[in-house]
Amino acid sequence: VTYVHDEGLWSGSVPKYLGDTTLQKTLSKLKNKEEVNVVVFGDSISTGANSSSVLGITPNLPTWPQMFVEGLSSYYGGKVNLKNTSVGGWTSSNGIGGGTGWVAGVQVQKPGLATQFVNGELKGYRPDIAIIGFGMNDATLGLSIDTFCNNIMSMIKTIRQQNADCEIILLGTMLANPMAKNQSKNQTEYTEYLAKLAKNYQNVSVVDIGAMHQDLLDMGKYYTEMSSNNVNHPN
Repeated sequence: VTYVHDEGLWSGSVPKYLGDTTLQKTLSKLKNKEEVNVVVFGDSISTGANSSSVLGITPNLPTWPQMFVEGLSSYYGGKVNLKNTSVGGWTSSNGIGGGTGWVAGVQVQKPGLATQFVNGELKGYRPDIAIIGFGMNDATLGLSIDTFCNNIMSMIKTIRQQNADCEIILLGTMLANPMAKNQSKNQTEYTEYLAKLAKNYQNVSVVDIGAMHQDLLDMGKYYTEMSSNNVNHPN
């Protein structure tokens, strides 16, 4: 980013503040400088694929999950731990059953979320806040909305079995490049159903990344200015 916009000019989507509602427990721990555990689970967007640090190019910024926990730690002054078990190429069905995917350009084989908590890399980890980020590949590959929602509900159940008080953010995915015909499908519809699903739970919220992404595109930004692979990854 090479400029700072003037105050008050943005009229598009702004994520709603959740500290007084669905994220009260996490906020309380942060303010009290208690240790906070964060787990991120999703597709290549959440692995940080094509982030400048992953690519080894200027400005070498960390992945967004790393920036998220570092920002919280810096602002509140406490220790914020991150476990990121996201896998590139995965749909929410892989999130349940596992499979082959990509992390930092390396092909990996990982189990689903429940198995990861039992005897995988999340064994013994008790998250205070979980961020689930699926939808991009689900839409591209034509996974049904019903299957998608059932998968997300299964993940919520698994996480809450580790910590009944865990607060959860469901990420409504960014958009695929409209010109990438094999990638750009009905991603926004999956976010709409996430919003409906979240209403059935306490302390589960949705952050609609796609809405802000669409507003930026509508206001004249080119997709290439916000993507590092020009298909489906943010820069």
